[in-house]
Order: sequence, then C-alpha cells, then structure tokens
Amino acid sequence: MEKYLTQWKEKLVKVEEAGKEESDLIILNQIFSFCKERYAKRLHTWGFAYWDYILEATNFLVNLKLDEMTLSLMLLSELENLKLEELPLSKSENEKLYKLWQYYSKLKQIQYNPKLQDNEIFTQLMINMSVDVRVLLVRFAHQLQIMKMLDYASDKEKVLKYAQETQEIYVPLSERCGMGRLRSDYEDLAFKYLHPKEYKRIEKLLEERLSKLDANYLDNIKAILLSSMQEVGIEGLILSRIKRVASIYNKMKRLGLQFEEVPDLLAVRVLLNERGECYHLLQLIHNHWMPLPHRYRDHLANPKKNGYQSLHTTVDDNEQNMMIEFQIRTFDMHSIAEQGIAAHWRYKQGDDKGQGKSIFKMSDKELKSKGSLREWVENFLNQSTMAESSIKKEIGSERIYVLTPNLEIKKLPKGATPLDFAFAIHSEIGERFRGANVNGHIVPIDYKLKDGDIVDIITSPKAQPKEHWLNIVKSSKAKSKIKHALHQQKYQEYIVSGRSLVEFEARKRHISQQDLKKIMKDAKEYFEYRDIEALYAAVGLKHLHINRITKYLDDILKETEEEEFEEHTDKENIELLQKSALGVSFGDIDNIEKRYAACCNPIPGDKIVGYITRGRGITVHWKGCKSLKRLNDAKARTIPLNWNQKKGQMFITPIIIIGERSKALVSDVTRWIASMEDTTIRTVQVSSKADETTVTVFLEVQNTEHLGEIISRLKIHLKKVKYIGRKRF
Repeated sequence: MEKYLTQWKEKLVKVEEAGKEESDLIILNQIFSFCKERYAKRLHTWGFAYWDYILEATNFLVNLKLDEMTLSLMLLSELENLKLEELPLSKSENEKLYKLWQYYSKLKQIQYNPKLQDNEIFTQLMINMSVDVRVLLVRFAHQLQIMKMLDYASDKEKVLKYAQETQEIYVPLSERCGMGRLRSDYEDLAFKYLHPKEYKRIEKLLEERLSKLDANYLDNIKAILLSSMQEVGIEGLILSRIKRVASIYNKMKRLGLQFEEVPDLLAVRVLLNERGECYHLLQLIHNHWMPLPHRYRDHLANPKKNGYQSLHTTVDDNEQNMMIEFQIRTFDMHSIAEQGIAAHWRYKQGDDKGQGKSIFKMSDKELKSKGSLREWVENFLNQSTMAESSIKKEIGSERIYVLTPNLEIKKLPKGATPLDFAFAIHSEIGERFRGANVNGHIVPIDYKLKDGDIVDIITSPKAQPKEHWLNIVKSSKAKSKIKHALHQQKYQEYIVSGRSLVEFEARKRHISQQDLKKIMKDAKEYFEYRDIEALYAAVGLKHLHINRITKYLDDILKETEEEEFEEHTDKENIELLQKSALGVSFGDIDNIEKRYAACCNPIPGDKIVGYITRGRGITVHWKGCKSLKRLNDAKARTIPLNWNQKKGQMFITPIIIIGERSKALVSDVTRWIASMEDTTIRTVQVSSKADETTVTVFLEVQNTEHLGEIISRLKIHLKKVKYIGRKRF
C-alpha cells in the first residue's frame, strides 16, 4: 500500500507550481498512517477492501495535483463518527481538516432518489452544500471510483441506480464545472451499464474500423505535424485520442448519423505556449490535409459555456479514408478544459511575471476573500466569459434547498424558516405547525434554514396560525397562506358573534331555533348574502346592523300573526283546544305541536301552563312567567298542564353566576360543572363590567331537583361570588 504514498509524493514534489512544501508531505504521511489503521480489514458490502477503494479514489485527486488537505479529506471521507481530538496533526491543521470532514459528511447524507427529487434541484443542492470546492471534488472522486467498481455489485437494481445517478447528475455537473476528462469518464461508464448491448455493438464497430488502419497511423500523423512545427519554431506537446464509445453513440443519436459517418473517431490534440501560435498551427494543418469547412470551430474567440477554449478543425485523409479532428489550444486552456474548476481553484491569478500561487497556500484572509463554492463558480464563469450561462443564473439565485425526512428536496428563499418549509409541504401542515426538528434537534420557530437541512415538522390539531408568524416567514406563499388562515379565523369569530346576537334577539321574541333557521334562510335572500354564515359574519362585523335584523324579525312575526289570526283565532277553535287539553298531561298531547318558552325555560318540577299560539300549537311557560303575564289575551289562551317526563329526557335551562371581575371565574365554573355527573354544558356566555363578571351557563338537567344540586355545589366551591341562581329572561 505504501507504493501509493510514494507515487503521490513523487507527483506532488514535481508540481512546483502547486507550491508544495516539505510540511505537506509530513501531513499526508501522518493522515495516510492514521487512515490505514482504521480501514484495516474493513470490507465494502460488495466484497472489496475499503482501503483499496479509498486509495484508488485518492489517485484521481492526486492526478488533479490538489493539495494535501484535499487528499487527506479523501482518505478520511469514509470514516464514521470521527472526533477532532483523534486527528494526528497540529491543532490548527486538525481544525481545518475536521471542518472539511464535517462539510463532506453532511453532503454525503444527501442521496439521489429520482422518484422524489428533480435532477436540477438535486444538482443545485450539491453545489450549495459544497461550501468548499474540495468537498465537491472528493464527492466526484467517490462517484468515479464506485462506477469503476460496479462489476463487484450483484444487485442489478443498485448498479442501474448508480449509473442513472451518474448520467443524470454527475455528467452534467462535471460538464458545468468544466471538468471535461471527468465528464467523459462518467459518461462512458454510465452508458456501459445503462445500455450494455449498444455499448458492446459500438465498441466492436470501433475495433473493426481501427483494425483497418496502419498500426502506426496516429504516430505518423503526429510525426508529420511535429516536423511542420519544428520548421517554423513552434514548440508544444502533441497528444492523440480515440473517441469514447458513449461520445460516439451520443453524436450518432444527436446528428442522426451512422457509425461510418462519425467524423472525429480519431483526434490529435496539440498544446502550445501562446494563443497566437494556435492560429499559426491551424494554417500548417490545412496546408497538409484537406479541411472540411463545416467542421471548423473557433472556441478561442467563442468559448463554450463551461469555459472550454480550443480551435477545432477536421480534415479528410483520403489515403486511409479517414477523417481526423485536430484540437489546438494552450497548456493553460488544456488545464481548464480537462480539470475545469479544480484547476481554477488550484491557482489564483499570478503576478506580472506569471508566477502562480497555490490557492491552498493562501492566507486565511486571502482564502476568506474567495468566498464559498458558489462565489468561486461564479468567478470561474466570469473569467470564462460566461456571464449569461445557466449556472451563473442558478448560483446567483437567492435560494436554499432543504429536505423532508424521506429526502424529498424543497426549494425555499434564502433566510427561510421551518414555518416556510411547513407551508411548502402543504397548507394544512403549515396551519397546524407546532414546532420543528432540524437535523435531529428541536429549533426555534425563527431558525434560519441552511442548504441540506433535514426538516421534520411537528403539528398539533389544536394549533392555529398567529399574527406574528407574518414577521417570521420569508416566502410569499407562506405569507399568503397565513393571511388567508388569519382571515378565516376572524371570519369564523364574526360568524359566531353575529349568530349569537341574532339568536339572542330571536329568544326575546320567542322564536324557536327551528323557526329561526327558516327565517334566516329567507333573510339571506332578502339581504342578498351568498349563505347564512355570510349574513351572520356581516352582523358580527357590523356591516349589517342588528337593528335591521330585529326589524326583519318583527315584520315576519307581525305578518305571521296576521295570517294566522285570520285562519285560527276564532273563539270556537280556542275553546275547543282548551277543552281538549284540560286536565291532560302535556306528554300525552300527541296531535298538537308543542314548544318550551325561551323566556322562562321551564323544566320538570316547575308549575307550568300552556299558551295557545296562533297557528303554532302550544308554548309551555312557567306559571309565574312575566312575559306570559304581559300578553293581553293570556288568560283566554292558557290551559293548565302537568309534566309527563320520559325516562332519561333532559331539559335546557340557564343559570347565572355573578362574581368579582376575574378571568378565572369562567374556567372555575365550567370545571366544577364538568366534574358533576349527568350534567352537560350546552353553551356559555360571559359579560363583564368595571368590577364584576357575569357568567350565564345553559345546562342540560333532568328537573328542578337536579338543578338545585348543581347550584348548591357551585355555591360551596366557588369563592368571591355574589350570586348563583336560575336565570329567567
């Protein structure tokens, strides 16, 4: 295993521009030994040794010529429950490395699930969470190595999942970051597992086509080119490549080509020192081979969106019946093309002499000035003349990406709170919000969410939106939903208030609940409201004054009495009804409509009489009822009645409690009544004056004896009460 460390050191020491110092090698050696011990004998679930896997993944980063901290993070990346004090470096180095490890550990929690997550949003979440680009590069290395190890996996579903994730997420993300070589690796490996038959078919066609060429074909092309360069004094490096299978397939599909028509199966890449030399060399190539004009691309003058710069030209070699693509660029352009943002992070812009400085050797102040990954990517894009690129638009957006417990991603504005998250899930979740658990910890309602936070909302059926929530939420959706809910709350309060006022006036006029429903149904049409609740709300809001309702009720009663008087008020009918009810128990009068008077609310045990109404049967009154005595024809229309109570039958009657002004009086009254058996509270009304509170409670009771027991017990338990007794209106 130490051969890896030796090779790494050799590569790193040779990279003078990376600013490596002797201390770097000591750090790398210490972390290497630290990790080797902890990965010892540890096997991946697919059966291979974890340490081997980690070393191969680290090789990728070594080839990018990255610093010792990035390599150390790679080595540590699969260790769980790592503690700061365990690390073997100096205190300051330990803190830097541990912070990177924490960043990576959080990023590692985010797992790709195409059923729950949008690809673009998942990609943006990865960028946002990679506050240090080295964290993202380590994740890139892991994904590349796991793809190389897929042959070890027996679970085909898992293989396809990794391949799909690579194709959908890592191919476009590496492309956006300008890492051309990595993108090609991802793309080819993903294609191999997603489309194995097509991969093998194209691979076979490629082998057959290459076998028809001279064995040294590409070497001969390079020799001709080198000779031409030497004649004019141009120095550079000449490379060659054979097009990757996935790239061939994509070009065939995109352009509708057959394999034989793909123009760039072979390519020669020339790296030069100066930009101007690129155009000079282009002329030399066109002098030797016949160029295909439609295949010329100048990406020096017009870079690609990911910062790629190069001259491309395709020529036709008639002797071999082969088209060859030439790619011409400077060494710096090549570094950006192959390594993209990794190369951009490796160096800060050099001084006038062109001397670069390792980004990892900057002072804390210098490094801090460079900001987050998003700022670095934006800087990278700006230097690559891509101000209008889609990545820059994404990065510039004021958005964060957080997750539900099942890892579904939600996009929220920067500064959003758990309340915003709750309303983003569903309005009902937001309205029933009681608290939030973020990353396993309870947080305050105004906690500012961060990218990658896993949020679990705690709800309660009794919870309701509060006015101050509007000052907490950030998203317009949440604000709108809260305002709507608050309006609905107040609307319901106005409905209750309006209904209470109308029912009070109805009781004063001896109108039953059943009759009131019929009257209000007509009133809704008369006052032009969409429904009865809207009418009650208008009364509660005082948009419709209660006086207009009382006048309407009085007019209805007057019209009814006049109509009924014409039909039912002759003397013979009254006398006949009196005779039929005389001496008969109330409960036995089955063929006559009966109701209890709301003014006195009689219950068994009270002496009662029946008042013969005009067309509405008999109303049962307490014999001493003042309202009954005020009627001009009461004597002529009353009949004596007896109680004939059915078993279990309950009656509603109000009691009144007057005490010193206190918020606790209502709760004390209701608590003691609720503790009594066979007693049910139907409704409670409260009114207060300067020094006293009056509580009216409508109860279901069996008779006067039952009611008397309730009043007696309340008198015992309630303190500072002036009066407790039965209420008659």
